[in-house]
Amino acid sequence: EKVKAIICMGTDNKKIIVARNPNSYGGGRVEQKLFADYAIPTFELSDFPAASLYNLLLKLIHHDALYFSKQRFIDICCQHIGRYQIAKTTVRRLQYQVMCDSAFEHEINLKREVEKYAAGFFAPPDVASAPETTIMLESWAPVVKSLNQFLEVYSLQGLGLFPKHMGFGAFFLTGPSGVGKTTFVTHVMKHGKYEAVFLNASDADISKKLIDVISTGRIACLDEIDTIITEIEDTLNALLSGRHPETLLPLDNPGKLVASINGASMPGRTALSRALNERAVCDQLSHPTQRDIIDLLERYRPDIPPEKHVEISLEYYRRLRENRTFTLQAIVMPPLSVASSPRLVP
Repeated sequence: EKVKAIICMGTDNKKIIVARNPNSYGGGRVEQKLFADYAIPTFELSDFPAASLYNLLLKLIHHDALYFSKQRFIDICCQHIGRYQIAKTTVRRLQYQVMCDSAFEHEINLKREVEKYAAGFFAPPDVASAPETTIMLESWAPVVKSLNQFLEVYSLQGLGLFPKHMGFGAFFLTGPSGVGKTTFVTHVMKHGKYEAVFLNASDADISKKLIDVISTGRIACLDEIDTIITEIEDTLNALLSGRHPETLLPLDNPGKLVASINGASMPGRTALSRALNERAVCDQLSHPTQRDIIDLLERYRPDIPPEKHVEISLEYYRRLRENRTFTLQAIVMPPLSVASSPRLVP
């Protein structure tokens, strides 16, 4: 009522500006009735001219130490500003997309410089393939790229080449139970030599552990976040916004969260709010395609004749979707493990 009185008493020299998200954004928001009786003009950041958006939101992303020109950076920004004004996505997404493209330009040009000046002195590093204990599928390649982009932006933020408080604070990986989400994340982390702290949803004082890891600039990896989200949502909303959950002060060196989600359809799971999802890169690890299964048979099952691959892959494809306990490991296990099924005996 006091705020309403101030509005009624306002003059041309006294204005109130309110920033808000839609109620559907979640995070404890409720329908706002304060201004229901007044015609309040509203606008969105996407309504600003492109030049203003560049100066307000993106200009600080460029760093002189990045291995590409300022003009190339402006070109990248113009492309994404145009899409942002049409799609009306979040500022975090706009900034993150610009940082991803900038990181790609930086890495490509840095690699060219290294090859130019170091040719003959050392061989280029060998990119190791996934170890035999890790099952990686061709159809997962876009998800590998997405997670690597997220981690590369984190690395450049740690080096001071990107602003630390811009972009997304988390990477949420959704997928059916048993598809290999934890193994997938572990492999990408080790392959990229990223230091991460692996936590479990059942850990005691999980909120304190998340605060300790993320507030000190490290990567926290958490399994099945949707089993405890109601307990830690406030903590995560603060951390992923770059603030300490207890003091609400900006973090000097915010870290990142990589978390797996099985989905709210499973027992004991709760869907994440839009507020959390909008603070994260969200991707999905799906069941393998039939082509993926044939590739696995070729790599891991020399005991099965090639002419049987199509028939057996169809059976595995069906099992993966109908039986939650049937996993990719069952496909690559020794033939004795599947000998009980006449349809799968070569």
